[in-house]
Amino acid sequence: PQGTIVATCVVPAGVRLIGMGSGRTTIKSPPGSTTKTVALGGNNAEVHGLKIDSSPANNDPQYAVDALYANGGDNGYDNLFITDIHAYHAPHHGIWLYNCKEYRVENVVCDTAGDWGFRLSGSSGTRGFVRNAIGKNLSNRFLMVREQTDTQIYAVTGISNAVTALWLQNCSNVQVFGVTDRAALTLLRAVEEDGVISRRREGRRNVYAVNIENLMAHRS
Repeated sequence: PQGTIVATCVVPAGVRLIGMGSGRTTIKSPPGSTTKTVALGGNNAEVHGLKIDSSPANNDPQYAVDALYANGGDNGYDNLFITDIHAYHAPHHGIWLYNCKEYRVENVVCDTAGDWGFRLSGSSGTRGFVRNAIGKNLSNRFLMVREQTDTQIYAVTGISNAVTALWLQNCSNVQVFGVTDRAALTLLRAVEEDGVISRRREGRRNVYAVNIENLMAHRS
């Protein structure tokens, strides 16, 4: 489709929703909506080339409206493919993938969200691939990666005055490449705040130490 579509939608298993690009195709929540703006509803669902505008949705936290959402349930969704998405002004998360397997996410912008800009979570989450993810104007963290295994993340940029660009928790074999200096610093500050590492000055250098007890508590 092209133009602005005022609706919420579910993309069923095996279906592709393809726009003309985030500057040409917009799916916009109806005023006061209490449901996810776009939800992926099963295995092999795909979304490409859209701006997803959740700004008219109800911003009451009890409704937790996300711009783009997938919940794989107990068994997990397989083979989700998401590219060229601008998730805008979500009351909750810009993009949230829960219990998804073998997902691929490329070229996404999460702009203005009430909570995380982009969240990957759920113990079934595995074999994910994320490339070129940008966070802007976020009140909390940009990319949260929790309980994921065998996942690769390339080129993450968090653009905001007070945002943690990347936060990892309880993950196994998650590889991160091409993180900007700022994202690396915010990640370091986050684990320092959680007590996983401590820092002290020696002359002109920072010296870091790992708190093994707190580290194991995070991994358990």
